[in-house]
Amino acid sequence: MTGQVLCIEEGVVDPPRPDFAILAYALADLDLLPPPVVENLLGDLLPIKDELSPAKHVDASVCPTFVWATAQDPPGLPNALEWTRALAAAGVPVELHVYPGGSHGIGLADGVEYGGEPHKFIAREPHTASWTTACAAWLRREGVLAD
Repeated sequence: MTGQVLCIEEGVVDPPRPDFAILAYALADLDLLPPPVVENLLGDLLPIKDELSPAKHVDASVCPTFVWATAQDPPGLPNALEWTRALAAAGVPVELHVYPGGSHGIGLADGVEYGGEPHKFIAREPHTASWTTACAAWLRREGVLAD
């Protein structure tokens, strides 16, 4: 999704680019997480933390992006803001929605449980669930969905 492709495959000269991206509580920059969390996530890869922070590699070749988060999501909101900042700075079309209710991992916010089992984070937040309608409108504006 980022402009610079982080790839270990040999011979990949021009990797395919998605036509669009939809990001919900997506990690943008490892510096926005508490250091102990980053240390646990990366282990021996800690020295290349900046390389593994996708928002630090955004350029104009990144696809148009729809970003949403909730104000109650401590890691999600700052990362959504950073994604939006990096994309806008690179001239990439971006739309950001921040909803007041819902914690990290809320899913679609429509209360539907994965596998029929209750989960403490999957909640019914009707206003937050409207992100799907906003996203569909954005996809139409971007020409991805037909009217």
